[in-house]
Amino acid sequence: LRAAFGVNARADVLASLLAASPHDLTAADLARTTRFTKPNVAFALDALVLAGLATAHPVANERRIRLPSNEPLLQGLRPPLAQPDWVSRFGVALEVHRFAERDGASTTVRAVEARRLIESLTDRILAEDMPMPNLDAAGDEFASAFDRWLVDFVYWLRAASRG
Repeated sequence: LRAAFGVNARADVLASLLAASPHDLTAADLARTTRFTKPNVAFALDALVLAGLATAHPVANERRIRLPSNEPLLQGLRPPLAQPDWVSRFGVALEVHRFAERDGASTTVRAVEARRLIESLTDRILAEDMPMPNLDAAGDEFASAFDRWLVDFVYWLRAASRG
């Protein structure tokens, strides 16, 4: 069973490395994008490094993996299917949910806190192509723009989970 599972993991890990090239990735990064467990990804990475298809170098307490060059590795390897990063998506949803649960703030305070929340989440929102609120709204108007975005975001999450 492990040998059969390892073949799929190696192919998915290699495809993810191709998609990330020329950036270095860790086993944890690859486990998140391939949806395999970290031990299975580490096993696949060991096989790819041993075969000379990937290189590894230590950085602090991590081992970073990358493809050795831009040369084609396997002629028949098709491009990887982009997998959504549900950890990031649910992380954003959780932060937004926690914010929405708070009650009692004035519109002005809510607008300021909502903008601060979005600014802290912008990198994750953009990385996953999530909808963004209207950042051009100023002052108290941002509270309403945030509420409209919140509805759009929930619909976007529901549609993304089906597709």
